Amino acid sequence: MGPETRRLEYDVNMTNSPEPAVDWPAWNFSEVAFSGRRLDRPGPEGGYFRPKRVTASDGRLVYWYLDPDEPLGVISDEPEDDLTPPAAPASSTDFVPAGGKQLEDLIDPRLRSDEAIVEYARRWGVLEICDHGLPRTHSAGLSMLCRPLRHDSMDNGGWEPLAAWRFFRSQALGLLAISDRLRRGERIEREAWRPLFDEDGPRLAHDRRVDYGDRVDPPQVSSPLDLRTGRIGPRPPPLSWVLPPDADVRPVWEYDLHVQRWAAGLVIQSWLEVGRPEMFASWTGRGASISTGARSLFGALAIKVALAASGSFSFSICHECRALFLPIRRAKRGQRSYCDECRKDGVPERDAARAYRERRGAKPRPDR
Repeated sequence: MGPETRRLEYDVNMTNSPEPAVDWPAWNFSEVAFSGRRLDRPGPEGGYFRPKRVTASDGRLVYWYLDPDEPLGVISDEPEDDLTPPAAPASSTDFVPAGGKQLEDLIDPRLRSDEAIVEYARRWGVLEICDHGLPRTHSAGLSMLCRPLRHDSMDNGGWEPLAAWRFFRSQALGLLAISDRLRRGERIEREAWRPLFDEDGPRLAHDRRVDYGDRVDPPQVSSPLDLRTGRIGPRPPPLSWVLPPDADVRPVWEYDLHVQRWAAGLVIQSWLEVGRPEMFASWTGRGASISTGARSLFGALAIKVALAASGSFSFSICHECRALFLPIRRAKRGQRSYCDECRKDGVPERDAARAYRERRGAKPRPDR
């Protein structure tokens, strides 16, 4: 018997944008986690550092990478009075592996109060919001990476709006909810699409500034910008790429399942573009190993959201062409995985026949 399912209603007064009420079987989110499996998929490697101290003050999450009680050197720029660190327990370790339960804890319904967000940040790290209202990794394609708010160096403290945490949590909840329904063949209505997608495409995007403003009002998202100049440039509607030529572009909720799934793919892609996860390579034994990973909290969240929303357990490497792909099901230990292209070319059947001949006494091929 699975855990009891109950309906949760979110307190809209605690958030900056509406969140969908969801079926929550204990710790699981709807059916995204495949009936009892963990929502946080295995796969992300690497890790990142979390601050020494984290607290909340006046709608801000304030953090310090150096504990003032245990200085590692001379800090020339002293914190301002409103950022003076209070007495708080220091973290037992500052390094956080990217493969933890960052996503499961982010969408936990208890993560609504300022205190709960502080506890999350103490455990998993901070978003490192920059002047664009986004995690600083969104600017990875520029010549210089954005700095988190009020940072003179990575050793000093900084702050980020608590509204930003509620915004990204709401985005994750909304994307996971519509992805689950789209996989089951359901079209998504206007109310579920509006927080995620508008006439400019995904509302969470690497080139769209987020202004959190008054904590009572929802965040304001700009049109796509040229991040180098800050100017808004004309762009074709995002859905025009998947529509027939000269077709009228309508809101995404008015289209069929095919177009809506394509739009959801754009939202998933936008998470990866903001989080900028990486690929790691290592050589052990007789071959090289390629894996995905992250060096920031949001990078880890981006991978986990992409895997959960796409319905995949993790990334995999094709045994034949070595391409990185999302498998439909997790391969067993020692079992070969093949991408769609190699499956169409009959590679699994070829390898199975070769393995059968080798078991019957044929000489093994040196390239296998």
